Amino acid sequence: MHFVEADFETDKLEPKLRQAGFDDKIPAVVLREGVVSYLSESAVNANLLLLSRLPAPYSRLTLTYAHNGALDGSISITPSDRLAGSNPETPV
Repeated sequence: MHFVEADFETDKLEPKLRQAGFDDKIPAVVLREGVVSYLSESAVNANLLLLSRLPAPYSRLTLTYAHNGALDGSISITPSDRLAGSNPETPV
């Protein structure tokens, strides 16, 4: 397991991964824990585009995501929304 420190808004992710020993010929598990919700849409898109093409077949990407409204308090998510995985802006 390798921890790769990066500023996902400004750093080039591929060189950072390769410097840490990432090998695109070996299946990998990429964990993006607690990151996505705090990035700009363009940074998320650029990172996911890279991670969709770089890892070897059978690799896995795992990430957590929280609706920005749940983070800033502008929306309320009920327990049934969390369990159903539904969009908090759309009635269940």
